[in-house]
Formats: sequence, structure tokens, C-alpha cells
Amino acid sequence: MVLGDLGRPEAILEIAWVNDDIGTWFLDSEVRRHLHYSFFRVRDRMFLRQVTLWDLPPGAILKSEARTIEVVLYQPDGIVSQTVRSKAAGKTELVEKHGVDVSPHWEQIPVFGEWASMARYDRTSDSNAEQPFGKGT
Repeated sequence: MVLGDLGRPEAILEIAWVNDDIGTWFLDSEVRRHLHYSFFRVRDRMFLRQVTLWDLPPGAILKSEARTIEVVLYQPDGIVSQTVRSKAAGKTELVEKHGVDVSPHWEQIPVFGEWASMARYDRTSDSNAEQPFGKGT
């Protein structure tokens, strides 16, 4: 599902009800998929479980060309872990936090055709709220 203009989409949604999930792709200024939100059905709602960000250098096409890859995993109980793999540094860092407010990560299961809530980039309930890791996650 493409949201917005086909030449410059706001987001691309991959809906796989057989797996109880929805993936939301966001595009960078070069119209490359560089940010992915993974929502999973938990009973009668959707939960944003994983955010993955690829830091692509100018002109890169493949996600494997990313300078860094950041993966943030959210659990409904407020445990959040962040893994950052840096190609340049040749290392991976892992940070875990407990007690994170994940309430903005819950969504109603969308009705067909009403996808806007799944394509919200900013998932915080308060724009001044502290982010557990990075901007937009």
C-alpha cells in the first residue's frame, strides 16, 4: 500500500494479516527505504515492536551499504533494547532500558483503507517527551 504521491510516497505499508503484522517503510530524500516500523497484533490491537534505521551514504542503493544500522526492540512491558552496528568502527553496541513508556506504540487495528495511523513517523504522545533512543523511535 503506497500512501501519498507515487513518485514521492509518504510511506509504504506491507500488510500481512496471515502473520498478524504490518510493516511501514519511510523513504529518505533520495527516495530510498531507510526506516522500517514493524507492528504486530497483540490480541485486539497493534504494537510497534521494532524500529530499524539504515544510515545510507549519499548515492548508496542497497541497505547493506549502510554506515550504521540501528535496531530498537520494544516490549509491551516497557523493556527496550537498542543495537547499533557501525560498519566504520567494526563494532556493535547494545543498550537496554527498563520502564520506558511504550503507550505511544499501541494502535487500533486499522480498518481497510484507514492506514494513516500506521504511517505516523513520530510515535511519541508528547513532542517534548524524552525518546528512549534516537529521534522518532
